[in-house]
Amino acid sequence: MYFAVNNPEVIFERAQRAGCQHLDEQIVTQPWGERCFYGRDPFGNPFCIVDEMTLFTSNQK
Repeated sequence: MYFAVNNPEVIFERAQRAGCQHLDEQIVTQPWGERCFYGRDPFGNPFCIVDEMTLFTSNQK
């Protein structure tokens, strides 16, 4: 799952407090400019949270 949010820091802190499995150590900036972090939900499904202001789409110029 991939979620674009306007407040990734808040979501990251909430995931840490909730004991999220396999959570990245911090929000990272990818080489293509996206700020994001990865984790797994309680069922083991992977997810990605990305800052909507840095969301990469193929339509960007």
